[in-house]
Amino acid sequence: PKSTLSGLFIKVPSQNSPEYKKAMQLLAVFDGLTPLYIYFADIKKTVKAPTKMWVDTVSGNNYVAEKLAQLLGSENVKMKILEIVNQNSAARKKLSDQKISEILKTQGFEISRRTVAKYRSQLNISSSFKR
Repeated sequence: PKSTLSGLFIKVPSQNSPEYKKAMQLLAVFDGLTPLYIYFADIKKTVKAPTKMWVDTVSGNNYVAEKLAQLLGSENVKMKILEIVNQNSAARKKLSDQKISEILKTQGFEISRRTVAKYRSQLNISSSFKR
């Protein structure tokens, strides 16, 4: 059976790109328990970041995730899902995977409810019923 990775996924053009270098500078300052995986578009390879680069996606401190989203752009779908969940959690709204999928579609991301559920699970975010 195929194993799925759990954690936060970001996409960068290459290891030499300014986006990657800025993201690594940001991540060097913060620590957390959520594994970080970096997808390098030029070589089409995903690499697990060192433990010291892991992020905190659970405590409600969204600063790192927000800064990564700003640095890397909205093409990072998982970052977008995290952003939507965090924004609505602050407003005490518990969005279903279907509603997140619909929001993403309005922002130009064609993504199914099942894919949202998979990505949400990989980000260690509980379902709307458990949040």
